[in-house]
Amino acid sequence: MWPYGCCLSVLLRMITGPISLAGAALEGGLMTQPAWLVKALDQVGTKEGPNNVTKFGKHYGLNHNPWCAMFVSWACATTDHPIPSMQPGMPDGYASVWYGMQFAKANGLWQHSWNAKPGDAIVYGWDGPGSSPENMHTGFIVSSGPRGSIGHTCEGNRGDQVELQTFTVGQREVLGTIALTKLLARDTITVTPKPDPQPRQLEHPEHTGPTALSERVKAEAEHLIRRLEQREHAIAAEDNERNMLRRLQAAITTALDRTESVVPPQRADDPTATPHHTDA
Repeated sequence: MWPYGCCLSVLLRMITGPISLAGAALEGGLMTQPAWLVKALDQVGTKEGPNNVTKFGKHYGLNHNPWCAMFVSWACATTDHPIPSMQPGMPDGYASVWYGMQFAKANGLWQHSWNAKPGDAIVYGWDGPGSSPENMHTGFIVSSGPRGSIGHTCEGNRGDQVELQTFTVGQREVLGTIALTKLLARDTITVTPKPDPQPRQLEHPEHTGPTALSERVKAEAEHLIRRLEQREHAIAAEDNERNMLRRLQAAITTALDRTESVVPPQRADDPTATPHHTDA
């Protein structure tokens, strides 16, 4: 049952907010939505503090970072429906949208937006397919429908706050959705173990293992590592050249100093020589 105060606050925000989604959000019976979606909707209007300070980032010890994915993870975790760790270093859920997307693809949870249910997570790529991780965004599906119809979402870190938004189902910027309703309905989650392409010291000891990643992602990570190594070699070569030039410059300066300090000896027949006087 949705608490009366929670219900009233969400409805007021929907009615008085910048986009009126009261009718759309209630379509299909908002009272029966997953607990984590209800929790998320109750956060509508929550603003971030200076430099990305939020209770969502604080919950994961990752304040001062983009927090849209942590908002999704927080809403699930605080309603006793924690998402399994999708990312190294995260005790549950994901802080990077890219990691959440890769986890979903590796575990049969990736789906088109027209197949999404309320409570699933939407994944945007602002540059369309092939968007870089820093140009990705996530939030909750409130409602969806056939391709070309208007869907509704509840998103954190949109306009520096939690906002209700709309999207066109199937639009280019919507890369897909993560079936959280399917994931959290399972009693146990079996994840195929694959090595993390970027091993690191885990910030959270309770993390249970590496995130499952596709072979394509692993190959891309290895390519990036090779590029970084090549760049490191180039930088080392530049440093060697600089050191050689410094040593050459110092040698030339020393030679010039020595040349200026040497006075050539005077010859006896030199007319400019100082006359030598003898005592009578």
